[in-house]
Amino acid sequence: MADPTPLHRHPVGQVQLDSGLSRAAFYKRMAQAGVKPIRVGQNSWLEREHLEALRALEEHIQSGGKPEGFPGRLQTSPEMALVPAPGQPLPLLLEEHEEDQEAPEELVAAAVSHLDGLLSFLMKAARNSWELPTSQVQLLVGAKPRGTTFARYGFTFRPAGKHGQETSWRVER
Repeated sequence: MADPTPLHRHPVGQVQLDSGLSRAAFYKRMAQAGVKPIRVGQNSWLEREHLEALRALEEHIQSGGKPEGFPGRLQTSPEMALVPAPGQPLPLLLEEHEEDQEAPEELVAAAVSHLDGLLSFLMKAARNSWELPTSQVQLLVGAKPRGTTFARYGFTFRPAGKHGQETSWRVER
C-alpha cells in the first residue's frame, strides 16, 4: 500500500535518526526551537516549519550562538509562527522575498494535484477493500473518523475491526 502521509509531514523518529543526535538531545533541541510535534494516533510528525526551525537553530548554534539566544523560536500557538526574541529581527528563513512567492495559479495547481492524488488513493482503497487505521484516515482527510459511518470527499468510511490499538476503516465509494 502507498504511504498516505502528506508530503509535508515527517516522522519524528526518522528526523531524529537523520539528525545524528541521541533521542534525548534531539528532544532537547526541539524544545529549544519551540517545536512541538503533531500527534496523530500513536505517531508524532514534524512539518516543514518544524524542520526549518530546527535547521535554523542548528545554524545558529554552529555559528557560535547559544540556544537560549535563538531568535527564531517557534511559538506554541496553532499558527506555528516564528517569534523573534525581543529586539531581534526575523530570521532570514521567514523573510518574504517577492521572487520566492508562488503565483496564485501555481498554488491552485498544487492544491488540485494534491486533491487529485488523494482522491486517486481513496478510489484505489475503495476498489481494493483496504482497511485503513484511524490515524491514516485522519492524515488523509483532515478529520478523525467517528461513529458508525464517516463521510468525506464522496467516500464513506465504516469501522471494520481493529488495526493494533486503532479502529480500522473500510473505504467505500
